[in-house]
Amino acid sequence: MYTLVLFVCWLDAGCQNLAIDNYPTETRCLASMADQRIRNGGCYPTVEVAGDYWRPASEYRDL
Repeated sequence: MYTLVLFVCWLDAGCQNLAIDNYPTETRCLASMADQRIRNGGCYPTVEVAGDYWRPASEYRDL
């Protein structure tokens, strides 16, 4: 299982990771990311997202 995550950063309030949806394979997750034109986000194993073992949005921000 993979989770599509959107990274949202505000100019004065930090960043947040928003889980959009779960997919059975990484390929389907990446296809959905492309269909939705998500630029600041990614597909991560659901276990890592639920356990918070992955990099937060603040490391990926482009500000």
